[in-house]
Amino acid sequence: MVVWAPMMTIMPHNHSMWAVIGIYTGREDNIFWRRLLGSPRRVEAAGAKALCERDAAPLGRDIIHSVTNPILRLTGAIHVYGGDFFDPTHRNEWTRKPCWKDRSIRNARFAVLKKQMQFLRADKDNKANNRLSGPGANGACKPRAGRLDGPSPRRS
Repeated sequence: MVVWAPMMTIMPHNHSMWAVIGIYTGREDNIFWRRLLGSPRRVEAAGAKALCERDAAPLGRDIIHSVTNPILRLTGAIHVYGGDFFDPTHRNEWTRKPCWKDRSIRNARFAVLKKQMQFLRADKDNKANNRLSGPGANGACKPRAGRLDGPSPRRS
């Protein structure tokens, strides 16, 4: 089990093993990174994914990612790793700004921020129309159809 503090960010890192991440409360934003050709110590942003309550995502052995809890409450997750997580011999972490291409970081942060704004806007609209119930009521994520917590809100 992993608990992320509000607004906590973990810098880009890899695990050198597969993993599965499942969120049971809150939200976890992942930015995915790739090594620059000809410069394996440098990385650039390659994508992003927001995980909300009841979401799960597999991570391959070679994935490099950074993690942020973008909300103002704790996020709880279950992380399952395909190896010895506590053996750091094959893990890397990118902690200094010169390791990144500034533009790629700005673009990745913008993509995550844009996704956050979409969630917040949808949440605000639903609250204004009194149609929101379930896990999205706290502003973390918008509920989706097909969830086990009941039918999705009807649009009038």
